[in-house]
Amino acid sequence: MPNGKDYCSCMQRNVEKKYPDFQDFENLPIEELQSIAKMCSDSATANNAYWPENVQATFLKGCADVAKEKGIKNSEVYCACVLEGVMFYYPKAEDIAKMNKDSLDKISSMCQTYYEKNTTK
Repeated sequence: MPNGKDYCSCMQRNVEKKYPDFQDFENLPIEELQSIAKMCSDSATANNAYWPENVQATFLKGCADVAKEKGIKNSEVYCACVLEGVMFYYPKAEDIAKMNKDSLDKISSMCQTYYEKNTTK
C-alpha cells in the first residue's frame, strides 16, 4: 500500500464511528470489516494519486506554521488530522481552491479537539 498511514487512519476512524465502545468491536462482523477495509484501501490509493507526497508535505509545512501561531506544541498530530480531513472532503489537491473558510474552520476545530484528546494523556 503506497499510503499506509491514510489507510490505517481511515480504518480507525470508520470502525470507531460505527463502534464507539471498544467492547462492541468484538461483535464486528468480518464482512463489515472487509467492506471498510476495501473502502479505505480505495481511498488511500486515491489520496496518494491525487494528493502527491510533495503537495502533502507543503500542506503540512503550512499547517505547522499555523499550529505554532495557535500555540499547538505537537503540530504533527494536529496537522496530520487537518490534512486527512481536507483530503477526505477535497479528494483532488486542485479541489482545495474550492475550500472556504467555514469548511477549514470545521476541520480545524475537529482536529483541535482530537489533538487535545490525544496529547493530554
